[in-house]
Amino acid sequence: MSSEPKKSLSPKEARRVAIGFVLLTGLFAFVLYPYFRPAPARFAVANIPDFELELISGGSSGDRVRRIDLTDKPLILDFWASWCAPCRGQTHSLIQAYPKLAERATVLGIATGEPLEAAKKYALESATPYSNAYDDDGLLARTLSVSTLPTLLIVDPTGRILAATTKQLSAEEIVGLLDTALESAEN
Repeated sequence: MSSEPKKSLSPKEARRVAIGFVLLTGLFAFVLYPYFRPAPARFAVANIPDFELELISGGSSGDRVRRIDLTDKPLILDFWASWCAPCRGQTHSLIQAYPKLAERATVLGIATGEPLEAAKKYALESATPYSNAYDDDGLLARTLSVSTLPTLLIVDPTGRILAATTKQLSAEEIVGLLDTALESAEN
C-alpha cells in the first residue's frame, strides 16, 4: 500500500479559490435571487372597477354585492379557490385577523377559477365571519390581472388599490399590511 502525502494548496492558490468561490456565489445570488423574491404584484388598473358579484356566503341565496355599496371604509379583497392550499391558509389567517380588521375595513373573499358548487361548498365549510362572492366567469380577476392565488388587495373607499400581495400571509401580516396601506394613503 502506498500512501501518498496529501497535497494542500499554497496560500496564494487558496486565496484564488476563495475569491473564485465568492465571485461565483455572488453571480449566482445576483442571477437567482429575483426568482426567490418575486416582484410586488402589479395590476392592469390602479382602481378597482365597479363590479357586481353573487354572494356565496354572508347573505341570502341570490344576493349580490357591488363595489359601489362597499365604500364606507377600506376594502380587503381576497381572491381564492378551494383547490389552492395557500388560499386555504390565507382564509384561516383572515378568520384569525377578522376581529382586528372588522372595525377598520370590509373583508370580501372572491372565489375565482373554479365551479360555483366547489366555491360554495368551501365557503360554507370554512365558516368565514366575512362574506364571500363568486367571480362567475373570472372577469374581475382578469380585469385586475389576478393570475396568482391567493391575491389580497387593500382598496380605499374610492376604489384605489393601496396594497397588493400574491403570497399567503399570517393574521399579523394581514393586519400589518392594512396598517401600512392606510398610513401611506394618509401621506
